[in-house]
Amino acid sequence: MVERTAEIAALREQWEATLAEALTLQQSTELMMEVAKSWT
Repeated sequence: MVERTAEIAALREQWEATLAEALTLQQSTELMMEVAKSWT
C-alpha cells in the first residue's frame, strides 16, 4: 500500500500515461484478429 502523497501522484501520472497509450477495446480486438490470421 502506498501512503505518501508524492508516490501516489507519481503512480497516478504513470497510470494516466499508460492509459493514454492503450488501444481502445475495438482497436485491441482488431489487432488480435489480425495477429491470429497471421498464425494460421
